[in-house]
Amino acid sequence: MWPRLVLPGCLCLLLVMPPDSLAAETCHPKGKAIQPTRIQIHEAKLVDALKRFNDIGSNISADDIPKALNQTATLYQGRFSYFDTPDLQLLRSGKALLFHEKIRHNKQTPVDITLQLPGGKKSRFEAKNYRRKLTALDKHPLLGHIKRSERKPFLATLTTHGIATPLTLKPVLILDFNRKNFVIRKYTTPVLQIGFSAIETSAFGMGLYIYEFEIKPTGCQENLSLNPMEQNFIDDLAGRFEQQVLTQQIGSITTDRHYQRYWQAAREAFPLLDLTTRYPLLIALSQALILALIGGLLLWLILSRHATKGKQ
Repeated sequence: MWPRLVLPGCLCLLLVMPPDSLAAETCHPKGKAIQPTRIQIHEAKLVDALKRFNDIGSNISADDIPKALNQTATLYQGRFSYFDTPDLQLLRSGKALLFHEKIRHNKQTPVDITLQLPGGKKSRFEAKNYRRKLTALDKHPLLGHIKRSERKPFLATLTTHGIATPLTLKPVLILDFNRKNFVIRKYTTPVLQIGFSAIETSAFGMGLYIYEFEIKPTGCQENLSLNPMEQNFIDDLAGRFEQQVLTQQIGSITTDRHYQRYWQAAREAFPLLDLTTRYPLLIALSQALILALIGGLLLWLILSRHATKGKQ
């Protein structure tokens, strides 16, 4: 059900920026530049934020849109998996390794794998599924999805950035998200995208919910040309977003990196997250020991009860 609004203990974030793997350039074809801004929303303002998002699209009539432009509303479901070493080397160095998959009809399809570096630089590699697992790399949950023809440059990139043993990389944070997008296009080319996302992650049987609001200018790479009427419409829409969202004091601005920010949110919700990531074997042994003690206690109680009945 979209969207989920009433969730106990949820952490609500309002972002005027997409996740890094989908980040747009901070430019706009001519006209007014739209600068990505992140806002962390107060939990009590979530319903108000969603209403403002819906208002931006619903308050635009077809007569207001220039002829060559059109608006659409789309739903998108996907998964972001952040990979790191057991000692969280990428997290500590301000980098991120992100595996993006889209989900349709409960089927996951690889999209790409991106190494994100400080300063906004990225190295992106195409991802795909391989049915035949021939090598240790094929069986790895991340490396096995890199196109075989691109694995050598991918491993070289990892080595350059300090990952000497890529096989130790593992998923440390998995985010499932549903996004509703409101998109303005010129013919078929996107010009401006505004989206609202519901993101979920879990650990130890508990869920963490994060909500994002985003605005993404597009069309920069396509050298999209807008006439004055079209440009005024886009600028007015961006101004409406600024007026309805940025000036309403519904949150505080943050400039944290996405991986670091998501990790911090997850760690606050799950205090043992660092420990389970760094020492998974120790945690597994501890869990096994606890279960063994519980099992032993139950067995002792059962045997004691039978012994008592036998004496009677």
